[in-house]
Amino acid sequence: MNVESRDLSAIRIADIIRGEISRGLLGPGLRLSPTDLRDKYHVSPLPIREALSLLLADGTVEHETKRGFFVAKVSRSEAEQLYRLFELLETDLIDALDWPDEAQLATFDGLFQKMQEQAEATDWTGFWETYQDFHTRIMRLSQRETLLTEMRRVWRMLTRYSAYVTLPRRHTGAWGLEDAEKMLAALRAQDREALRETCLGRLNEYAQLTQEAMEERGL
Repeated sequence: MNVESRDLSAIRIADIIRGEISRGLLGPGLRLSPTDLRDKYHVSPLPIREALSLLLADGTVEHETKRGFFVAKVSRSEAEQLYRLFELLETDLIDALDWPDEAQLATFDGLFQKMQEQAEATDWTGFWETYQDFHTRIMRLSQRETLLTEMRRVWRMLTRYSAYVTLPRRHTGAWGLEDAEKMLAALRAQDREALRETCLGRLNEYAQLTQEAMEERGL
């Protein structure tokens, strides 16, 4: 991956590494050399150390004394537990959220339009970044920041399992756009059940696809 990276922050480097893991470019158990990462992103050692610390904190990588950092291993049991935890957290956040006012709805409209433009341009990396922003802003309407922080941490842990769901990005992007439209409609209608059904329905579908894919690979 060719990255203009002299000004990359530790957070951005961590996000790029998560993206490469989710696309299967960095597999479970692969050693992540700080020197190689520093050369790859053309940054000083500090942001690399900070990025690896962020990835270690959310379970994306593991550290072994005297051996270094490795992409965390995966298991069907862990995937099942993570999807279940995400479901519980998202349910609580949806049940607690306050309905958005017109200004907030206008912000959601703008994000949805941005996703449409990114999908048309096949900018799937940008699309999913915008989708995550859209989703997080909805959950933030609950004003339960502790639960939201934990849900986002679990979401980051689940990126390791994205590589096993081998649907075309255009396909999953169409799902994301469809779901965002339904979520926006539910917010406008103040329909909590429709919002819950949209969010949790797709989550459970991905959980099932992940389990099936991992079983096929003997994991």
